[in-house]
Amino acid sequence: MIKTVSLELSKQLKETGFPQETYLYWRLAGNLGWQLEVHYGLLKDKLIAAPTAEEIFERLPECIELNNTLWAITIEKYFDKWHFSTGHFCKVF
Repeated sequence: MIKTVSLELSKQLKETGFPQETYLYWRLAGNLGWQLEVHYGLLKDKLIAAPTAEEIFERLPECIELNNTLWAITIEKYFDKWHFSTGHFCKVF
């Protein structure tokens, strides 16, 4: 089973400009309400992307700038919790 973000988070991501090219989408299906589905058609403007965690991670930057310095981003899960940290200078190519 593929896990995606909720409809509400999908709406927030869309509002903030998250790309709408994902594998799964939320579609308003009349009386059935919002349905999660794969969509291959041309009506993507009527849909809301429902990205997986992998699709979100793929769009994260490799580095962030803090105090005029580029830092690497590290996201790890241990002891059943997610941890975010920065460290080590990013190499700019």
